Amino acid sequence: MAGQPAAGIHCRQGGQQAAAAPIESLTLGAGAHQTAAYILWGILFFNVAAGIAILSNLKPMALKNLGVSEMLAASVVMVGSFFNGFGRVFWGALSEKAGTPQTCSC
Repeated sequence: MAGQPAAGIHCRQGGQQAAAAPIESLTLGAGAHQTAAYILWGILFFNVAAGIAILSNLKPMALKNLGVSEMLAASVVMVGSFFNGFGRVFWGALSEKAGTPQTCSC
């Protein structure tokens, strides 16, 4: 597409282009002990914990704040759970399509 940098080239501010750093190939054992791996696992842990905390409190919140019946509150939890699972797959696929540099720079 017009205006897009060539593959392997990342734009800096001001329109200057810099060559991408070569990607280092690691074994599973060596990659697991990288700082980035620990950071990613930490982010995953907090992301999952937040999702569980919200879903576990969704029914009481719906009952108290919305004043709905038990059946409708359970439906709210079902819809929330669906979008929680679907959103993880959707945003994961979108970030893979965009690429790591673009995803992490936001």
